[in-house]
Amino acid sequence: MPMPTTIWASRSPLKAGSCKRQLTSRVLALSPDRADAHNNLGLTLAAQGKATEAAAHYERDHANAHNNPGLALAAQNGTTEAITHDRRALVLNPARADAHHNLGLALAER
Repeated sequence: MPMPTTIWASRSPLKAGSCKRQLTSRVLALSPDRADAHNNLGLTLAAQGKATEAAAHYERDHANAHNNPGLALAAQNGTTEAITHDRRALVLNPARADAHHNLGLALAER
C-alpha cells in the first residue's frame, strides 16, 4: 500500500529542518503509533542537535528505533546508553551491519 504523501515528504533530504519536522509532526497527529514517523522526527531533531528530544521518538521497538538513538547518544557521550540501544537493534535485526559498526565504536569509547 502506498504511503501518504506526508510520509514521503518527511523522508526527503533535510532542506528545511523545521518544515520536515512540521510534516512529520502532522503525520504523528494523525497516526500517533507510526514508528516510522517517530523515527523520522527523531532523525530530524538529532540533525538539529536536539539529541535528548530525538531519543524520546526512538523509543519504538524496531531496529531503526534503537540504532538511531545509539548514534545520537554516542555523539553526546552517552556511551552506556548507546551500547544498550545498539545491542537491542542487533537483537531485532542481527544482519544490520551499521548496528554492528555502531556497537563496536561505542564499545571502543567505553
